[in-house]
Amino acid sequence: MNADISNRIHRLHQDGVEYQVYRPGPLVDVFIDHFLIAKGYPTFIEEQLFTNNEIELFFNLGDRNDGQLHSDQPNLSFSSTVISGLRSSFMRIYPRNLFYIAGMRFTLFGFYHIWQIPASELSERNFQADDVLGKEINELREKLSECAGNKKFALMNDWILKKVDSNLQTARAWNKVDFFLQRPNSLIKESLPSLLGYSHKHSVHLITKMCGLSPKLVHRIYRIRSMLSQSQIHNESSWADIAYDFGFSDQSHLIREFKLFTGFTPSQLIANLPKDYIIKQLR
Repeated sequence: MNADISNRIHRLHQDGVEYQVYRPGPLVDVFIDHFLIAKGYPTFIEEQLFTNNEIELFFNLGDRNDGQLHSDQPNLSFSSTVISGLRSSFMRIYPRNLFYIAGMRFTLFGFYHIWQIPASELSERNFQADDVLGKEINELREKLSECAGNKKFALMNDWILKKVDSNLQTARAWNKVDFFLQRPNSLIKESLPSLLGYSHKHSVHLITKMCGLSPKLVHRIYRIRSMLSQSQIHNESSWADIAYDFGFSDQSHLIREFKLFTGFTPSQLIANLPKDYIIKQLR
């Protein structure tokens, strides 16, 4: 297992912090998009995290971190474990001295299919993880703090693997809905009823309950995330073409959406190169 993990880890060292991203193999990848470990002494005082359409579970193994949601929710203080629900806006993190976290980002429906907890109850909010998932989270955090290197990835991967068997078939079926929402030009209202076999209204209700945001909003966030993977955004002259390719009405529409979900215009993103953008390139 450790050898396989080593071959799938992508690393980035920037501004005093080493980031490691591990994308799991079959079975676990139905439920988990990636695992992340970040450790170091940041040379930055603030980091901006983009909007997120997947639930995140993180274990703080270093000093306390503070955060600020771009909404009317209370600010986050993160000292042990945290579950971050789906966000429709960006978030700011203010690290202390030792920044050291380990955790995971679920696929769109992955969290729901493991715990059967409606993600709609978590969206736009942060929770102490043991309040949601029980005391086993504290036990897992203790084990993570005691092991080193790839063993942390193996520990988190095995923890998820033990929970997925009974839910695998249903989760795979719903992944088809996830893939549909990821396509930039998907026609949500026209296609959901035939895809799910329910009315449009009931389809929207199910998706919102299970993933935490409406399918239309999830689709808009995915569209921005897809754009962030395109090298053309480094060239201002290509934005009109990108707007067309991704189904925006025009370049102004693209820039408004980009600013809403990332906190940057495309020009500002290229000038600042926030780490959330760079880490997304670790494939």
